[in-house]
Amino acid sequence: MTARWKFSVIIAVSFALGAVGFLRDAAADLTPQQERGRVIYFSGTSPSGGQITAYFGKDLLEIPGEHAACSTCHGYDGLGRPESGIIPTNVTWSYLMKSYGHIHPDGFEHAAFTIDSLKRYMKEGIYPGEKRGDPAMPIYALSDQDLDDLLAFLMVIETYHDPGLTDKSVRIGIVYPDGGPQQETGRAMEHIISAYFRRLNEQGGMYGRKLELVPVSVSAAAESGKETLSAAISRKDLFALVSPFVPGRDQELTAAAEEEKIPIIGPVTLFPLETTSVNRYVFYIFSGLTEHLLALADFASEELKLSGRAALLLMPSRSSMKDLKAALEERAKKLGWKGLLVVEYGEHDFDPEKIARQLKGEDAEALIFVGGEREFRSLTAAIERSGWKGGILVPGVLVGGAIADVPRGLAANLAVAYPTAPSDRKEEGVKDLLLLSEGLSGSPYEVTRISAYVSARLLAEGLSRSGKVLSREDLVLSLESIHAFRTGLTPELGFSQNKRIGAFGAYIVTFSPAEGRGGLRPVAARWISLE
Repeated sequence: MTARWKFSVIIAVSFALGAVGFLRDAAADLTPQQERGRVIYFSGTSPSGGQITAYFGKDLLEIPGEHAACSTCHGYDGLGRPESGIIPTNVTWSYLMKSYGHIHPDGFEHAAFTIDSLKRYMKEGIYPGEKRGDPAMPIYALSDQDLDDLLAFLMVIETYHDPGLTDKSVRIGIVYPDGGPQQETGRAMEHIISAYFRRLNEQGGMYGRKLELVPVSVSAAAESGKETLSAAISRKDLFALVSPFVPGRDQELTAAAEEEKIPIIGPVTLFPLETTSVNRYVFYIFSGLTEHLLALADFASEELKLSGRAALLLMPSRSSMKDLKAALEERAKKLGWKGLLVVEYGEHDFDPEKIARQLKGEDAEALIFVGGEREFRSLTAAIERSGWKGGILVPGVLVGGAIADVPRGLAANLAVAYPTAPSDRKEEGVKDLLLLSEGLSGSPYEVTRISAYVSARLLAEGLSRSGKVLSREDLVLSLESIHAFRTGLTPELGFSQNKRIGAFGAYIVTFSPAEGRGGLRPVAARWISLE
């Protein structure tokens, strides 16, 4: 291939749209027409649903447009860097505005384009002056609207690029609170990801670009007068976020992803899905609290045969629990439960003895508990005293170490949901996490540290699949294509257009009394898939 066609396909964009006033700030939004043109430029497909076809050679070999997208040769910024003997032309605005025509690297010369002559070249392969282009370069069959849209985007390509992206670097942000214990958790996650990026950069980076990790410290709550997450993200000029940790501001984070159109990989949250619609920019590693409870419900239906008597859902009285309750009620109905009795408690009115009596009085077969360690300890003690023998279903991410204090007599009735299990930890993953955790105190197997490590690996995989010509859209599409991805520390991860939780399900762990005086020991960990 020569450079002739690569240059001439888009050289007359400046004349097509007519004025320097179309130049735009890189951070500005594209117009609807320019956005449609951007899609055509990067994907070779028509947003309007029309057909785009490329024809190569004297015999006009037909190829779908997606296999001959402009960005393949001209790049995300239009600079057209030489590769494999091909010399794609620089198509930035300042270059295209030359009014005296162009001389190609092979010596071929032609006059400046006009909008009409450019369109003719793209459709017929004829340069100004009735000069025929190189037959090795394609001509295109596409609608007039698609062609106009493409030219509209090419007009601004010199000033358009995704934030945080240059020829030499990709700026990736990690967000965490600016104080308290949560800040220390965030810093530990930053330590692991930074070490992973440093090693990757020492190996040459990603297609010649270095990954730069940028910490974004934010307030722990969305307080009046405080900077919004969207503003904090925009201010840092970031291409993507990895493993952000903003407890209490999860919904604001997903809204920021949509507003900024920034990919977010592996946010640490108990509520990965805020609505029934998929946020296409957010990719979660683990299921959250709602999914863990659904997995517990599925497990209980199989093991406890909950079809005759009611189950009791005990949960805090908070607005954030509204969707959780609705999802579990719907699941109970689908599973054929007789009923789901919902009991809510306030911050200062938790009465374990009353709840234990209610379990017996309602003749409930199971208790589904949503609450903290202190409440769980007092509740299980009260249940043992009451003599109630139903199933106790609880998400482990909430009760933590209180599982070790469950009375031995309740061991056989206990089922706990976890995002990972020891069986997920393979030798390679364990060694790598330990290496990257060097210098940190505490357990390397904390969910937040595992999430940070896996998120960094997932981001690297997405960037690798995107290739040298990179954009946020490329990264999103690449992440959607990941299936059965093995991390060495988690269940296999997989995504799609309609699936944004990589490990969509939970391990349900059952117990028996430990040998000796007290405590429990896990006897089985079963993965319950929600796919």
